[in-house]
Amino acid sequence: MVGVLPMRWDLRIDLAVGLFLAASPWLFGFARGVWVPHVAFGAFAVAAGLLTRTVPKYAPAPPEPYKRAGRRTQREQEPRSARRVKQSQRRRQQHS
Repeated sequence: MVGVLPMRWDLRIDLAVGLFLAASPWLFGFARGVWVPHVAFGAFAVAAGLLTRTVPKYAPAPPEPYKRAGRRTQREQEPRSARRVKQSQRRRQQHS
């Protein structure tokens, strides 16, 4: 079910449910009996809704490009600027 509901909406729902759970003993009239667990879990849900990050602090490293197994070709070994110099030298030779 990952990706069905955006993270921000999930956290907003957690916040609303936590507030409702914390207030439920008084809303439904059983505050004289047991109210501590409702308030505690409701406060936890509110804190989780407010403090959870929607974006990771450290993003995972992007995947490395596919590399062929074995030796690299001469073109892959030399830097790009050297290839450009060789290309321009070949063009000059062709035109002269």
